[in-house]
Amino acid sequence: EWSADYPVQVYNNATSDVNLTSHADYETANDPAELRQYIYVEILGWDDANGDNQVQQEEFGSSYGIKTIVKWNTEGFDLGVLPQGEVGSFCIRFSTTNLSDSKQGESLLFDFWVDALGL
Repeated sequence: EWSADYPVQVYNNATSDVNLTSHADYETANDPAELRQYIYVEILGWDDANGDNQVQQEEFGSSYGIKTIVKWNTEGFDLGVLPQGEVGSFCIRFSTTNLSDSKQGESLLFDFWVDALGL
C-alpha cells in the first residue's frame, strides 16, 4: 500500500471566470508494467489555512472523485469554476492498495494538466 499527496495551485489571471478541468496523458511504452491501471488519483480541494504550503488532512475540502490514471486520461476531472483573480488550491493524492509483488519497483511516466476554459 502506498499514498502520496501533492499540492497544486492555479491562479486565474484571465479577464473572466474560468472552468477548470484536469486530464492525464501517457504513452504505453512508458508504462510497461501497466501501473496506470493500479494507481489511483484523487483530487481534493485544499485550503492552506496556516500558510505553510504543506498539505495537512484538516485542510482538505471536498473530493472531486477517485479514478485510475487510465480514467484520468479518458474522463478527466471537472474542478469547477475559478473566479477571475482567484487562486484554486488542490491536493492530488496518488495511491494504490493492490499492487502485486511483480509490479514492485516498476515506474510509470505520465503528464497531467489543468485546462481553463473562459466563461
